[in-house]
Amino acid sequence: MFHCAGLLGLSLLIQLQTPEVYRHQPVDSGVIQVSTDVEGRDVVWSRVVRQRDAAWLRLNFTAVQLDSRSLLRVQSLQDGAIQRLDHDRLVEWQNTTAYFNGDAVRIDLLAGPGSSSRVQLDGVWTQAEPGLSTTICFDDERSESSDPRLARLMPILCTGFLVNDPGRNFLTAGHCSENPSLLNVAQFNVPPSDVVGNPQHPDPIDQYAIDTQSIQNSPVTEQGEDWTHFACFRNSESNLKPWQAQGAWFDRATATQPADQRPLRIIGYGTVDAPLPPDLSWMQKRSEGLFLFSFAYSLSHNCDTMGGDSGSPIIDATTGDVLGIHTNGGCTSSGGFNSGMWVTRPELIAAISNPQGEAIPETDFVLSLIEPLPDRIDAVGATIDFKVQPIGSPMPSIADLSVRLDQGVGAGFEDCTLVDLGDGVVRAALPALPCGATVGLYFEARNLAGEATRLPEGAPAALLTALVANDEATSFSDDFQTDQGWTVENGTGLIDGGWTRGAPAGYGDRGDPVADADGSGSCWLTDNVPGNSDVDGGPTMLISPSMAVGGADHELVYARWFYDGDFENQMDDFLLVEISGDGGATWSVLENYQPPAAPGGGWEFVSFPVSSLPLPEIPAELRMRVSTSDEGLPSVIEAGLDAVRIRTVTCDNEPVPGDVNGDGAATYQDLLLILGAWGPCTTPCATDLDGNGVTGYQDLLVVLANWFG
Repeated sequence: MFHCAGLLGLSLLIQLQTPEVYRHQPVDSGVIQVSTDVEGRDVVWSRVVRQRDAAWLRLNFTAVQLDSRSLLRVQSLQDGAIQRLDHDRLVEWQNTTAYFNGDAVRIDLLAGPGSSSRVQLDGVWTQAEPGLSTTICFDDERSESSDPRLARLMPILCTGFLVNDPGRNFLTAGHCSENPSLLNVAQFNVPPSDVVGNPQHPDPIDQYAIDTQSIQNSPVTEQGEDWTHFACFRNSESNLKPWQAQGAWFDRATATQPADQRPLRIIGYGTVDAPLPPDLSWMQKRSEGLFLFSFAYSLSHNCDTMGGDSGSPIIDATTGDVLGIHTNGGCTSSGGFNSGMWVTRPELIAAISNPQGEAIPETDFVLSLIEPLPDRIDAVGATIDFKVQPIGSPMPSIADLSVRLDQGVGAGFEDCTLVDLGDGVVRAALPALPCGATVGLYFEARNLAGEATRLPEGAPAALLTALVANDEATSFSDDFQTDQGWTVENGTGLIDGGWTRGAPAGYGDRGDPVADADGSGSCWLTDNVPGNSDVDGGPTMLISPSMAVGGADHELVYARWFYDGDFENQMDDFLLVEISGDGGATWSVLENYQPPAAPGGGWEFVSFPVSSLPLPEIPAELRMRVSTSDEGLPSVIEAGLDAVRIRTVTCDNEPVPGDVNGDGAATYQDLLLILGAWGPCTTPCATDLDGNGVTGYQDLLVVLANWFG
């Protein structure tokens, strides 16, 4: 049975959708000057802001003076959620913050040498007093939903959704943006409300400041004319756009269609009525209904909606395409319908075609893997399929695409052979790879000006990685998610910066990693705290428990991080890795690592065959000791250790002569590739099978001699 939302006047609807009040709490840090002889950025002023009995807070600053060496850090005292704001981010957030759960937050001003800063807080927004109510026609039977394409819009409390426009931006109802001061923040991954229905808020990494300059909307003068197109700034924590973080968006209908009673779905962030519990208010829910009728650019349905669902997508439940934007309630206890407008309205299409502000695409293409990169790939015949979706440029040719592979740490990049599979899907054929290597790769598409879009976005500094192996057997493995018995010993000269285990807590601005090496979450780091977090004095030593060796065919593998912020004094500072085969009675140097280029940093996977370890004999058990220090003239020293394993790997694929595309067989596809590349070619040239610099007759014979069929 389908139910309809109650009819509400627009002024009442807006009132119901802004359940927050403003409380003045003036705070002034005064001008804070930092001496030029201090080391690094550190907390120079801190204040806790509290609003008694508040379910959540959002800060509003009168003015904040920040230079390039200072930033604000705001943290909820309830759940520890953190937002970091430098000068540019504060401009984007219009001198406000994200929403924080709880009744108190701490403001930290972090400043570096020679900086001059000031923080002036005016007050906070929090939830309004309870008492506003609304109704729904019959029983509220909507169900919980978690679609990544939808956002809750604050403080207006409307719904917005990502669509397939060139910039992967948002649509919502026009009346949600009539007052731009009420359309500030888009929130994803929204948690349940509290027990009385007050909205709770996601971590700042899921909250985005809306660019008011990007807002284009319609005057709400008639049914079927009620739309807004807008965009968000990059996230203050992840530096990602919403579409990049969420990884999904809706396709839009391209033409109006006749009302045919087809099944529809609406997903939104409306409030609730009994029998649903109050904690489902303002969080994502879905409702099913039918397409009842259509007139001009208005379409009507009987999906259940309430206040907060304005701006929700009206979805064809069969195709998944968005037909319209939900805008109005109109159902009564005796029947009726709810309404929206078609996304095909010409004025909306014109706005999408002429984006403003942050809605203008930053990138020319969207690159995505057809299937996630596996943890292990074959040594021979490995292929990876990826998709290229043009946004601001035409579809690139194969010549404007690259998949670049690093066969091991420091080996350098090489290009993979690419095959166009059609519909924007491209296959990368990897060359024969060394068994047991941890390889890295990235994908690139170039526009007509030669400007590159890459996957992952931070490439080539950040890569997608995989182990070359058909099978892996470990005698010891530790990703540091749990305590397996590692211990820390600090020398008497250590002032600060000992080894600690956990998720990286810093911001990367002191040469420290912002994530662990293997993606599990935790690792060992020196002085793993925000702010001034490096090693002073030393040494600090991290010592492993006994690790089963497994056999002479095994290897010791780990990921290390070492950053030396004062490269001129590098000979004083290093990462010393030692091993012991007698339970720690004696130690032998495995590596005394120093960055090959200033100032170092970055996770590196290294491996050492057990048979080649600097020990008198192969032991049954092995121990490992990792030490670092900051000696001599002061430096910024950051060290890390992750993903320690003693393993053996097997690779049972042998190279197939004539296999040009790397699929493990010589077939007609390889013949087609050779014919398509006929003539002289330069390295790398996968079709030059005999290595004479020419793709020709001899290469055809190699394929035919190893023909698979």
